[in-house]
Amino acid sequence: MSNGKSMGLMDDLSLTNKKYNIAYFICFATLVIFGVPSTLLLCKSQRPSWYLGGLMVCWGVINLTAGFVHTFHELVASRFLLGIFEAGLQPGIIYVASLYYTRYEFQKRLSFLFCGNLAASAFGPLLAYAIGKGIAGSQTVNPKNSTTNAVSSIAPNGFKGWRWVFIVEGSITAAVGLLACFFIVDEPTRCRFLSAEERRVVQRRAMKNQNNGGDDATNAFCMDHLDGRALWRSVANYKVWLGTLVAIGMGTTAHSTAMFMSSILHDFGYKSRDVQVHTLPVYAVAAVFMVGVGYLSDRLRLRYVWIMAATIVATIGYCMLLDETWMNRESKYGASFLIAIGGYSALPLAFGWLVENLAGRWKRAIGIGIQGSLGNMAGVVASNIYRRYESPAYLTGYGVALGFLWMGALAATIMAYLMWDENRRRDEGGRASRLRCPPEEVINLGDDHPDFRYTI
Repeated sequence: MSNGKSMGLMDDLSLTNKKYNIAYFICFATLVIFGVPSTLLLCKSQRPSWYLGGLMVCWGVINLTAGFVHTFHELVASRFLLGIFEAGLQPGIIYVASLYYTRYEFQKRLSFLFCGNLAASAFGPLLAYAIGKGIAGSQTVNPKNSTTNAVSSIAPNGFKGWRWVFIVEGSITAAVGLLACFFIVDEPTRCRFLSAEERRVVQRRAMKNQNNGGDDATNAFCMDHLDGRALWRSVANYKVWLGTLVAIGMGTTAHSTAMFMSSILHDFGYKSRDVQVHTLPVYAVAAVFMVGVGYLSDRLRLRYVWIMAATIVATIGYCMLLDETWMNRESKYGASFLIAIGGYSALPLAFGWLVENLAGRWKRAIGIGIQGSLGNMAGVVASNIYRRYESPAYLTGYGVALGFLWMGALAATIMAYLMWDENRRRDEGGRASRLRCPPEEVINLGDDHPDFRYTI
C-alpha cells in the first residue's frame, strides 16, 4: 500500500487521506479477528502443509486482484479479504515449527525465521520500485493539485506502475504458496519425509521438551482434547495476555523502524539516492544480533534477561534521538542501529518465550493465535505515531514507541515473576491437589500440570 501510494494510487482511485487510512487499516482489523480461528483450523487440519500453502495462494491471488481495482470500495474489499487469509500464516508457521524442536532449540530457529521480516523491510521498497519503473517504463509527475504529489509510473498501454506492483508481487506469492504445499512439513506424526522410527523420536523429544528435558517425560501435558475446561485454561491464562503485551510493546519498535526508517534517514540529511544504501546496513546488523541473541538465549536457557537487555539497547537509541540537537548526522544514524538491534532482537523472543511455556496442542494453538493476532496492533500503533509535521525531530514517534517498549518490558517482568513464583509453588508441592482430579482431566491439564516447569 505504501509503495502504491508513492506511485499514484491515491490519485487514480480518488482517495482522500481518510479513505486511504480506512483501506490500510481494515487489513489489521481482520488480522486481529481471524488470527485465533485460523490457528485452530490449522490445529484441526490433517495437512498443515496444504493449509498454510493454501493461505499463501489465496493471499497472493487477492493481492494480485488489488492491481485491478478502480474504486475505494473495491480496494477496501480486497484489503479485508487479504487480512482474513494472512491472519493465520505467522501463528501457523510458529505452531508447526514448535512441534519439531525442544524448548532450548527453538528460539534460534524462530529468530532466523523472523529475519524474513527484516529482508522484506530492506528489499521490499527496492522490489516495488523495480517493478513499477521496470514494467511501466516511464514516469510522469502528477498535476500540481495531486493529493499525494507522487510520481506515477505509466506503461505504454496506460497501465499504471502501482498496479503492476500488486499484480507481480501477488503472482509471486501465489506461486510460492503452491510450491509450499509440497515442501512445508506436516505435524511429526504425519511428516512425509520422516520414517516411522524418526517420527517416534521426534515425539519422544517433544515430550521431554514439555518436561524441561527430564527423563521421566510423559504424555501428561498433551491437552489433546478441547473441552470447556481446556478452553478456559487457554483463554484465561495470564501468560497468553502478558505475552501478547510483550509482543505489542516490542513489535511497535520493530514495525515503526520498518515503516519509517527511510523517512527518518532522509530527515537526518541523507539524499534520496543514499537513503536505501544506508538502510541496508541497519537491517543487516539487526539480523545478525537477532540470530545471535536467539542462539545465546537457547545456550544459556534464559529469555527474560535477553528481552530486558534488548529493551535497554533500544532505549539508549530512543533517548539519543529524543534529545538530538547536540548530535551530528552520523550520531543519529548510530542511534537508529541501537533501536533496530533492540526492537528486532526482542520481538522473536516475545513469541518464542510464550510458545515454550504453553503445553498441549490446543493450548499452544490458542495462545499463539491470540498473541499473533493481537500482536498486529503494534502495526496499527507504529503507523500512526510518526507525524510528518514534526520532521526532523519526531518526538511523538520516538516517545510513544519508547513508552510501548517499556510497557512490553513491564509485562515481561510481571510474567517472569509469576512463572518463577509458580515454579516455586510446584517445587514445594503446592499444586499436587490437581492430581486428584479425574484422570481424563489430569491428562488434559497442559502446563497447569504440577510436574511442568516454566522457562524464565
